[in-house]
Amino acid sequence: MSEKEEKELEEIKEEAKTQMEEIAKSVEEAVKEIKVEVDVSKPMEELRRLYEELKELETMKIKESSEIQSPIRQKLEEMLVEYGNKTVYEMLHEATTGTSGVALATMVAAQASLTMQTLERADQYARIIRVPKGAGKTFYVQRLGAPTYSTWTEGSSLTAADPTLGSVSGTLAQYGKVTKVTDLLQYTHVIDFVRTVGQLHGNTCQAAINDKLWTAIKSASTNAVTLGSAGDGSEATLTWDAIRTAIQKVKSSKFPGDAIVMGPNKFFELMGQNITGVQYYAAFAEFAREGVVPRIFGARVILDPLFGDSFDGTDGEIYAAVFSDGISAAWGTDGKGVTTEIFRDPRELSNYVVSYITGGAVLVEDASVCLIKHAE
Repeated sequence: MSEKEEKELEEIKEEAKTQMEEIAKSVEEAVKEIKVEVDVSKPMEELRRLYEELKELETMKIKESSEIQSPIRQKLEEMLVEYGNKTVYEMLHEATTGTSGVALATMVAAQASLTMQTLERADQYARIIRVPKGAGKTFYVQRLGAPTYSTWTEGSSLTAADPTLGSVSGTLAQYGKVTKVTDLLQYTHVIDFVRTVGQLHGNTCQAAINDKLWTAIKSASTNAVTLGSAGDGSEATLTWDAIRTAIQKVKSSKFPGDAIVMGPNKFFELMGQNITGVQYYAAFAEFAREGVVPRIFGARVILDPLFGDSFDGTDGEIYAAVFSDGISAAWGTDGKGVTTEIFRDPRELSNYVVSYITGGAVLVEDASVCLIKHAE
């Protein structure tokens, strides 16, 4: 290739390079001016639709939960709607020709059951024993003795041992309330009658359950913490140290010790005392602000005046008790709940409304309880 040809070739290359640079620059400027627009209206519309559906579902869930009633309450409301325009007199005197008399008894029993559900229920902390029909008045609670473990060596034959079984027994009885309704009082509106008598009978039946179970708890004798001095005749002050020691005794007996029962008087006396240990202040602050009863050393606090709420310093009187939920005591029951019956005594121109429960309480594990009581 001659010199002239080489020169022409270099000029062509330079010109091509210049053109490529210009093209690249033009493309870069064109790209900067391009605006990419994506239509997001449909996805956003779908998201808004899903959001509205979710809100609607949440609203429906809240509404449904607020409208849910227990079967007992629902049945009661239905019956009150059906018979709500009648007087007690009409309900009772229609019993011979219809179902009104039976309905009145059913409504009172339903109201009594609902009232019992709103109270402090000692049977919630007991082992429930369903007594079979025809079993008689005595019921039995089986308990398994603490087994010991065996040590085996490789190649040795295993020796089985029967567990140590035992049982405690309780006696069924009937507890309840009877209300006399004279002919003059029978002109009361049935709704007022059902509410008033049902609440009265429900309170009475639950009080019987609580009283019997707390009495069973108080019969424990293995563990005890004493306060005051024997014969001093002065009510002792419930202390934090007594509660700590009582829980420790139950746990050392290999039971949970996860509940403590006392009357409101002793509880508020305890809350008025100082306790060393700032780790407890937060729980007590919550009680002072909201009235939420705190757990004490992990034990649930049960406040029930039926356990005992007034004391005089008598030797051995029980101020509180630490026990084990579902272990310490048992409640035998026929499973029927509150039963209400109505009968008339023409000699008195009156009707009697009777509500009752069938059950019995018994202490099952003595060592699972620690009583806090006055020294004796």
